[in-house]
Amino acid sequence: VTRSESYELLRIDRRGQGVGGTLLAAAEKWAADLAYATVRVRSNVLRVQARGFYEHLGYEHIKTQNNFLKALTLSSRDSLGSKGQAT
Repeated sequence: VTRSESYELLRIDRRGQGVGGTLLAAAEKWAADLAYATVRVRSNVLRVQARGFYEHLGYEHIKTQNNFLKALTLSSRDSLGSKGQAT
């Protein structure tokens, strides 16, 4: 399954047909076959329904994450060195 095909399979109008659970079960089997002890799934906090989906399949919610962004002005960018550190 390619990336674009997986998006097609998991479209909103295809939810509830078991596709996501089947894909996740295959991923879990693959991980277990490679002797991994856990599977970690990341889902955007805005996808509220996804949390229930994963919890229903036995996944435990362990963290809520925030991402931060700050736009820099031209003058602040000029004062940064080559590695983005203040000079």
